[in-house]
Amino acid sequence: GGESYRELMERMLRGIDEIREKCDGLTVAVASHNGAIKGLFRAMIQKGICENFDTEFLPNASISVFDYDGKHADFIVIGYNGHLTETDSESRVV
Repeated sequence: GGESYRELMERMLRGIDEIREKCDGLTVAVASHNGAIKGLFRAMIQKGICENFDTEFLPNASISVFDYDGKHADFIVIGYNGHLTETDSESRVV
């Protein structure tokens, strides 16, 4: 067997923590598959790092923007996809 979803969530959270530590104070772009991003956001919600939101909402190839200090994440944009087509845009600006 491969990695469980719980393992994926924990791996993504460890990865974002590692990036934050290495790039402290910098603006960083991270790209990944939709399932992995959803796993990261679900792990953040479960750990109380961010407010709860519907992660199923996240469209493929979407952009989410958040500030993360290692303890709390403030989301600025969740699931923006207006760069794909004007009629596909379903993003939420927080």
